Amino acid sequence: ITSLFEKGGIETISVKDWLIERSHFYRIYQLPVFIKFRSWKAFNVWKVNVRNLKMSNSRTILLKQLFFADDIFRHCLYHIRALCEDASCSNEGLGNGENAISFIKLDRMNSYSCEQFAEIQFEQRNYALKQICNLRYKIIQSVKESCLEKARAEGFERVFTAEPAKSSERPAFAEVVESRPVLARFINFLRLVDYLFLELISRLVKTAVQQLFDHFKDSYMVTSTDARRNEGLLSTLPLHARVYLDKRLRIMQHDSEAAIKDFQDSGTIENQPEKSTNNTGVDVDQIIKDIEEQMQKIAPVFIANLILDIPSEHEIPYRRSTKFKCRAFNRMCLAVRNATIQQSHISEDSGEMDCTFPDTTAFTESETEMEESSEHSFRSELKKPVQSVLIPTSEDLLAHIQNTVGVLEDTVAKLVAFVDEPRLSMFNSRSVYELKLCDDRELETKRSKKKKLLINPDILFGQDPLYQNQLAKLLNLISMAMVHVKQYSRTFEQFCAMVDQAMDLDLEVAMKLHEWTPQEFRIILDVYTEHIMDIRNMTVERRVRMIKVLSQQFQMNCLPYLEAVVNALHAQMMNIAHKKNFRLMAVITEAVQKLEREPETIDLFGEHLIFLTRISAEMPMLERDFAAVAQLYAIAKEFAVAVPPEDLALYHILIPNFQNLKSCLLYCEAMKDRNISKFRANLEDDMSNLYYELLQLKYK
Repeated sequence: ITSLFEKGGIETISVKDWLIERSHFYRIYQLPVFIKFRSWKAFNVWKVNVRNLKMSNSRTILLKQLFFADDIFRHCLYHIRALCEDASCSNEGLGNGENAISFIKLDRMNSYSCEQFAEIQFEQRNYALKQICNLRYKIIQSVKESCLEKARAEGFERVFTAEPAKSSERPAFAEVVESRPVLARFINFLRLVDYLFLELISRLVKTAVQQLFDHFKDSYMVTSTDARRNEGLLSTLPLHARVYLDKRLRIMQHDSEAAIKDFQDSGTIENQPEKSTNNTGVDVDQIIKDIEEQMQKIAPVFIANLILDIPSEHEIPYRRSTKFKCRAFNRMCLAVRNATIQQSHISEDSGEMDCTFPDTTAFTESETEMEESSEHSFRSELKKPVQSVLIPTSEDLLAHIQNTVGVLEDTVAKLVAFVDEPRLSMFNSRSVYELKLCDDRELETKRSKKKKLLINPDILFGQDPLYQNQLAKLLNLISMAMVHVKQYSRTFEQFCAMVDQAMDLDLEVAMKLHEWTPQEFRIILDVYTEHIMDIRNMTVERRVRMIKVLSQQFQMNCLPYLEAVVNALHAQMMNIAHKKNFRLMAVITEAVQKLEREPETIDLFGEHLIFLTRISAEMPMLERDFAAVAQLYAIAKEFAVAVPPEDLALYHILIPNFQNLKSCLLYCEAMKDRNISKFRANLEDDMSNLYYELLQLKYK
């Protein structure tokens, strides 16, 4: 029987089942949770009490030391954080409105040289430092008000104020000692403000580097080549010359453009999206989008100037050897002749012409070989070729950027920490009354303590892997842009070779050793005039990634050397033409006068026949001289050479006189037989008279 009910009911169970339940009960009863319940309950109560006590103590400590738990300090920190966020947002690094602070000033529409860029950043950095000083002043005022309010709340207002004039208002020494925990709390608060301000400065520097990288990258990704030629030089040319120069420029730049394009495509940072073209119709939206992109296109960042580097005479002593100049001129003439035959398709007769000059010196073969070897070794050791130079170089540009970033990093080291700020001296150092009791040396040490930040800038920036990686990307981007610029500058090597050839040419020596033919003048003038046209047609401004390359100074430096050669050729050619013209005019005038004079006696007729025979024999040579003069003046007209009016008038007189000479010669040849018949009778009478006179002389 296990249970009895009031109404007489009972509950029974078999003995066997009851014994089984009884054994289960004792087993459960022996579990530790039931046996040790009383001891465990006491331990748990003690554990909860200890934990609550620790939490209470920690809460008390936090309320005393955690600044955000204090209403006064919390409002001050919120205000400082708001000022810092207005200066530079913690999310994007950019400030808000007029309170924004930026160490970098960037312009997407203009390009600058390295010096101009550095000057602009210097001015922007000074302006940013003034803004930081104003921000520090606001922070100092907020900190001062908060600390004074806290000191007033703690009852130590007299300790943290300036020294009063009346001695009765001065705090007691015991009060000063009691305020030391509050002073330590103020110092810790100033350190927290220092860390907040350091975070702002660090964010400003990193944001400046990020802005530089983004600006350089956006400009680098623009692959368009906005080229421009010197329209001031080309505007003076006629239309057909402009068309010819445009065609020649496309031919000259075809290979170089392909090489530069392949090189630029290989150096692109990101793959550009392919532009889909719709040939079936006009896409208005796409056109509007292209116009907007064109308006928003970023300009090149830097300007690089390409100049001509010519070695000075101190670097390359000038050799005055006539034989050396002649050999140098021979090599140049042969090279010019071959190039002209290939490019200008000269006729076979002119192609066979050799511009070399005979060796009129009396050197022996051994002396010649020795001089050639010495000259070759001299020129190979001392000569430096004319070359183009970029200003600034890659090293200079990298140095400017590194200096700009380095100055920003050094800005942190120049700022004074708030914990050492003299305007907060009542909160960051011991009381004035307490310092009066100190030793003089201790006081002097306190005053001469160096004001510096708590964190080293090298540690702040040098040990930041993200910042160092960003700086490395920035410098690498500049290096890649300068590689593209150097690749483009190689297209100007042909103009350097033109200047080098013009400098090696010595016309005076060449003219002394050999009188040039008109065809030689035509070939040399054609070559150097073509060079001048190529230089005038060169690109003087072109965008290469993020750098605008200006080569107008290079063009102005190249032109004088080639123009000097062309002017010298013009002067020499006109001098030779004048001499030939004057000499030929004198010969023709004398010949015409003698031919037009009628012989009256047989003696004069004999002289007339002798002169007629001689002038007939010299006529081919005179025709060659006349043809040479005509070719020289034709060349002068073709190459727009300035001819003096007197020489031109003399040449115009020469043409009819030479035709008159030929007419007189033909007339005299035609009248020769008639004159012989005319003077034959007189000749027989003269012979008879001569015979009679001889007989008389014999018999005397």
